[in-house]
Amino acid sequence: MGDILDLIVDAKYTISDKLWEGHQRRKRENKLKEKGLVTVFLILNQNIQILFQHATTKMGVKY
Repeated sequence: MGDILDLIVDAKYTISDKLWEGHQRRKRENKLKEKGLVTVFLILNQNIQILFQHATTKMGVKY
């Protein structure tokens, strides 16, 4: 994929350093509080894995 992306991007398609720093700060804070999309996906993925393991064990399937 890297070969189709432009190395030089027009400034109108980027965010300011201040916005980027704010995003990174909120990301760290939300991770500590276990909030945000990443945490939701991790919890959902973990629950799906547990359900899959339980279902396959009950069916006698080894994976």
